[in-house]
Amino acid sequence: MEEHLENATVFKGTSKTVQNELLDCMLSVNQLVLVLRHTDDRNTVQERFFEFIPLKSANAESIATALSERLSGILPEQKGKLICQVYDGASVMRGAISGVERRIQDEYPNAHYIHCYAHN
Repeated sequence: MEEHLENATVFKGTSKTVQNELLDCMLSVNQLVLVLRHTDDRNTVQERFFEFIPLKSANAESIATALSERLSGILPEQKGKLICQVYDGASVMRGAISGVERRIQDEYPNAHYIHCYAHN
């Protein structure tokens, strides 16, 4: 990116208008990023991007349903294995009463919430 900004002569993409249009494009794609963190056979922590999960809506019910459906395919009959869930601090995600956090923890009792370090 630094090289592009230093050397671009025609299009740098740094104007406020271009930046806002790029953000609008990104916001129009409703998806959830699923990253799984686990230990391997040598007890080494592994963290890997797993997939993008398309969302019908950005409310807690829709997000939790999509995530729950995907997790049931990854961890069938192993609800005790999911021990953590990490999200940004948005109330729709973190809501301890009716947010995604609560809905997932109702199904996966060991899945405690931790605030995403990258969003601090």
